[in-house]
Amino acid sequence: MRRAAIALAITAVALAGCKRQKPPAMTRVWLGAYHGCATVKSGGLECWGANDAGQLGDGTKTQSLFPVRVTASPGAPEELAIGARHTCGLYAKQIRCWGDDSRHQLAAPTGATFTVIAAAGDRTCTLGALGVPQCWGDGHEALATPDGLMRSASLLAVGPGRVCAAFVAPTHDVRCNGSDDRGQSAGQKPVLVGASIKGLAAGGQHTCALLEDGSVQCWGDNALGQLGDGSTTGSAAPVLVHGLPAAVEIRANDRTTCARLWNNTVACWGANDFHQLANGTTEASARPQPLSGLVGAIELSLGGEGACARLAEGGARCWGRNQAGQMGDGSTADHDVPMPVRSPLAKK
Repeated sequence: MRRAAIALAITAVALAGCKRQKPPAMTRVWLGAYHGCATVKSGGLECWGANDAGQLGDGTKTQSLFPVRVTASPGAPEELAIGARHTCGLYAKQIRCWGDDSRHQLAAPTGATFTVIAAAGDRTCTLGALGVPQCWGDGHEALATPDGLMRSASLLAVGPGRVCAAFVAPTHDVRCNGSDDRGQSAGQKPVLVGASIKGLAAGGQHTCALLEDGSVQCWGDNALGQLGDGSTTGSAAPVLVHGLPAAVEIRANDRTTCARLWNNTVACWGANDFHQLANGTTEASARPQPLSGLVGAIELSLGGEGACARLAEGGARCWGRNQAGQMGDGSTADHDVPMPVRSPLAKK
């Protein structure tokens, strides 16, 4: 009897240990160029990857290949923005930032309420109560509205060297401010005038918009097919992504674009040298490529040369470049297929 009781006790402990090793259920996921973050069902925020400037917010500057709890975060943020070496969260319409401040990345505004936040590189931007885009960082401590964007916006996207916003009044259109060497800002001229925009994504040198009918149009650099029109010719005017079923979410990283489709699958196009398309090759594609085996995706996030999808089952899977451990699975090897973000207990 005693041996049986001991055996049962050992089995119970082992099962409990297995249960603890399961990754926490995620309620949101974000991926930057070198680190990623997720809110978890149990409450709070967890991040992983590079941490040389304290961007993981765990009180250290130690890289973590697994998710760690963010002590700098007062609970779970409503929204998160991940820059190159800093992180900013939106909490009850207030902004809190942590990480690198060498270019005033942490100079977040105070004394007002905010509804949207986005970041890229050393810059972060937000929409205030009136919806007008405001930015800080990138060497500028003072809050400023980019030229040409002094209107109430509904959507915001930040890419390296530029800010794009979708407007609804007095007309529906999209405008970008910043670098225009590849046509990605269209010279601050309005694009997609009259179209109803549901999503906006800024890549390294290209921008994409998700329209109300589920179609996607992109403009800017297209050297690796990241505009998705079947060519590698850049365009300052929006071009339609060819062969894409109705999309419900659009995201972009440096040289790749991905869309979450109506049936919660994912398709990507553009660069593939770090397996950004997860299609078994390293060849770029100028047309959307479905991610085989990835189903039940309910959220998508792209950054750097990688991507993550949060799944209906509660976890997240990531693929692409992983030199800083931004895939969150305990390795620094690039992922040619979507791999699950893992709990740190999974290494034991």
